[in-house]
Amino acid sequence: LAKIWPKGTIHAFEPNPSTYSMLVKQVQDIANIITYNVALGDKIGMVDFYVCRHPYLPLEEDTADPSSIFPPIRDKMPNVRFDEVIQVPMLTLDHWAEMFGVDHVDFMWLDMQGAEGIVLQACPNIFSTARVIQTEVFREPFYENTMLLPDLDHFFYINGFVPIYQNVGRAGDVIYRRD
Repeated sequence: LAKIWPKGTIHAFEPNPSTYSMLVKQVQDIANIITYNVALGDKIGMVDFYVCRHPYLPLEEDTADPSSIFPPIRDKMPNVRFDEVIQVPMLTLDHWAEMFGVDHVDFMWLDMQGAEGIVLQACPNIFSTARVIQTEVFREPFYENTMLLPDLDHFFYINGFVPIYQNVGRAGDVIYRRD
């Protein structure tokens, strides 16, 4: 994204401390990327974060994917271990924008393991400025409290967005554009 929009500012959020460290190393020489070690959600404060591991990663490896602020539905992901719950700070996008003086976001890319819906509902100010949103979607719940694709589609529709790209099986991605 930083190469596509070299004059834009990319704000990257990562709540997992070990993954955040890797992110910082990867983007340290890219001037237009700002990183934040926080979860985005529907409230401000500390929140449980469910750290999971793929079976092909060694136990000491801290790379956590697909971790989430939502508890996993374990029988939906039998090959993924959720070995740890940690506390991480959480902000709403509107609160973050107010703190950092951000008055608009042209493009959002949300890959939040089921929390996309609550994040969008909790940021009416910044959401109203977005022109394009790419989001992870689920047809079935892999995490508790996940807003499923039909409900997300409806949410985007009533807010003036139309889907312009979909790649969705049981889960996937949709790009919505404000009409």
